[in-house]
Amino acid sequence: ACPGGSWAWGARAARYIVRGSWRIEDRGSRIEDQPRMDVSTSSSAPTPLTLDVLPELAALLSQSLSTDAEQQKRCEQALKAMECRENFASCLLELLRRGDQVERSARWLASVHLKNVIMRNWRTRLQGCISLEEKQRVRQGLFGLIDEPDAQVAVQVALAVSKMARFDYPKEWPDVVDRLVGVIGQARADMVNMDNLGGNP
Repeated sequence: ACPGGSWAWGARAARYIVRGSWRIEDRGSRIEDQPRMDVSTSSSAPTPLTLDVLPELAALLSQSLSTDAEQQKRCEQALKAMECRENFASCLLELLRRGDQVERSARWLASVHLKNVIMRNWRTRLQGCISLEEKQRVRQGLFGLIDEPDAQVAVQVALAVSKMARFDYPKEWPDVVDRLVGVIGQARADMVNMDNLGGNP
């Protein structure tokens, strides 16, 4: 657990994301000028993943930390193969949401992979990567984890939300800045309440 309580991490994460969000318009034209990959119409999309894959996914994440180089390589290849299948991001998110039900190392790696998937695939138009419906699920789900108590996971969540905000604000995610400011305000209110109750030494 992180020092200072989950509300403190939520406030820090929100402030970090808001600072990044103010630079969205400055970066917008440069992002739009970059070439994008078009959807190939000659091949069918990979089969979407379901929640049934969660045990296998958690095992692959854990085993990718193995000191056995061959096992590590096999796990990394399997994870790479899953990456551009629809619902991969949602499955990683579900591992994060299950908290203590998932081994801590696997959960941390799920947060790292989810952040990386967002950075690589959020704006791509390749079939099977991240659909508009899945993006909506991931936005809402990750925002709900902004007060994550595990410091290592919280950092990855903040980075992922920041990246989505910079890509999607204001068109696809118009209320993100207001929601982040609300998180900061709530954290400040919680701090005042703790002081009034003698919660701080």
